[in-house]
Amino acid sequence: MKKIIMLIIFMIVLTGCEATYNLNIEATFNENVEVFVASNEKDNKLDWSNMTYKEMFNSDENNYTRAYYNDSNYDAYVEGKQEGVEYYTNTIINDSKRYGTNYSYNFTRDNFINSTAINTCYKEVTIKKNDNIFVLETEKEASCLNGLNALDKLTINISTDYKVLSSNSDSKDGNTYTWVVTNENYQNKPIKFMYTIDNTNMEYTDEDKEKEENKSEENKNEQNKEEQNEYSKENNLLNYLLVGSLVLIFIIGIIGFIKYKSIKL
Repeated sequence: MKKIIMLIIFMIVLTGCEATYNLNIEATFNENVEVFVASNEKDNKLDWSNMTYKEMFNSDENNYTRAYYNDSNYDAYVEGKQEGVEYYTNTIINDSKRYGTNYSYNFTRDNFINSTAINTCYKEVTIKKNDNIFVLETEKEASCLNGLNALDKLTINISTDYKVLSSNSDSKDGNTYTWVVTNENYQNKPIKFMYTIDNTNMEYTDEDKEKEENKSEENKNEQNKEEQNEYSKENNLLNYLLVGSLVLIFIIGIIGFIKYKSIKL
């Protein structure tokens, strides 16, 4: 039973269940996930159990939700908190409209791709780095909306004060980029988010793009100049060696001629 409950925390809930996934990218990756049902459904029973939603969200198993999807220290068949396992901080959501659980955890940039929450919905998650530019990318399908017992809706919000270079988000509000995943689009709803840790609080405009292209062109021109200078230096050196060799041959020839004349006399 525990293993089943652990699996439903982020993905298998019944009709009417939604999730909001919030990720704040700073020096660390702060993950905050809300999984909930409408308040008037909290006392409804799950199809596969006599438990109600309220009981499920308040269960011990839910309170010990592992933060890392592939945690080698975690044993799904061991009850309670396990030594060496990192867990989400859980709090109950209980307001006039919703009942559920909030899960939060701070990941480093390097270990974020092992987050249980993101891996429950996307089986492939990567963060690629090129100098100070980072690209967060997932596979196409959000699998947590696939199947009989799946989320009805998933809202993904990524916020950052870093300079965002590009994203495929559905909308943007300030420094927050939002994707809305539904039963209609979950098969082709990848996340692509590119940002740089330089120049915070700036938008990536056409002017920025033109500057980068000009800078790239300048770098190429500079590189070409350096290559030409290097080529010229090599040519000059060869010319000097050639001229020097000719002069040396000429001098040797003169000396030889003088010696020849001296012997003849």
